[in-house]
Amino acid sequence: MRCGTRIIVKGDHISKLLRYCGQPDFVQSRLAQRPYYNRYGHVLYTGLFEEVSIQEWTYNLGPNKLIRIVKMENGIVREIRHLGYGYSKR
Repeated sequence: MRCGTRIIVKGDHISKLLRYCGQPDFVQSRLAQRPYYNRYGHVLYTGLFEEVSIQEWTYNLGPNKLIRIVKMENGIVREIRHLGYGYSKR
């Protein structure tokens, strides 16, 4: 995702997103539970779960650019999706 001359990619921290892209137009937050995984993707402890803070920030960049949704888990960018073209803000 490009914000001006800067690029936001998976693995970036929420502070970098705020610094270069500014405040989002819309925020959704929720908590989720998932099993503990090791770095190889295997479940570490059966029956134990960790709580994860998930936020989805929506950026409307105007009618000439695509709307972007940035999904973060515990303050780290995990996914960037593009929707249709944005709209003019009144």
